[in-house]
Amino acid sequence: MKEHFYAEYLEGLKEFVRIPSLAPLFDDQWKENRALFKQMAHLKQFAEARGIKGMVIKDIEDEGRSPFLIVDVEANAGNTDRVPDQQVLMYGHMDK
Repeated sequence: MKEHFYAEYLEGLKEFVRIPSLAPLFDDQWKENRALFKQMAHLKQFAEARGIKGMVIKDIEDEGRSPFLIVDVEANAGNTDRVPDQQVLMYGHMDK
């Protein structure tokens, strides 16, 4: 288990951190340098590679706004006994 963490998750996190990026407030050239978009692509690829059952990924690129990534994972995918109103929301930033 520990080896799996270091081989996949930690390496994925390291690669994410290697992508230089700043929030638009601190980088006037954020649209041109595309770092936030590179981070979004990395996170999307990393999540897809996990093969999580019931996961839907939507990447949003709105003109003039920084990119946004939504990862929706159905609770207990395929389990008909689940309670439909139980949800968890996690929110984070791609910029550093």
